[in-house]
Amino acid sequence: MAPKLKVEIRETVTLSNNNKYDAYNRYTLNGINHIDKRIVRVPTTGNEIIALSSSIGAGTFNEENVRYMRFTNLSTAHPIMLEFKNENDDCFITKVGQGLSFIYSGDHDNQFPIASSSGMINTLDATENNVIDMDHPTTPYSGLGDLVNVIAKASGSSAEYTVGSGSIYEVDMEVFIAAI
Repeated sequence: MAPKLKVEIRETVTLSNNNKYDAYNRYTLNGINHIDKRIVRVPTTGNEIIALSSSIGAGTFNEENVRYMRFTNLSTAHPIMLEFKNENDDCFITKVGQGLSFIYSGDHDNQFPIASSSGMINTLDATENNVIDMDHPTTPYSGLGDLVNVIAKASGSSAEYTVGSGSIYEVDMEVFIAAI
């Protein structure tokens, strides 16, 4: 039997008028042969927690093979900031609230029994001030870049990712990576 990663997400809520809502989504990634699961202490200064490259090493994963990454903030009091950077130095920054997770999935062709495709290659683009118009006839979209690293920073501030924006605290985060 070929190895599979089963991802399940369930959301339930009961509103004050006793109406109940439930959402359940699941997906199976075929061909997953390698996982890395660890808990890291996220410092108050931005530190690289994952690197992606064409070769592997300590904390470095093969960009073609990674299919799924989950970052779970284990703190009940403080958020974590995650920065995703591509080969063109484009950055995407997001806040992961207390007890919540952020999932970054790679490109995959989920054919049985082995998944193929390009993993984290050509999965990220970000612009600071320009709206991306992928269908503009005279200025074509230049495309996505390869994800090259993930940087994490712990913060107790409710403000955006800025220097001196309030109290900051180190927090623990679970990192889960699945690859073929």
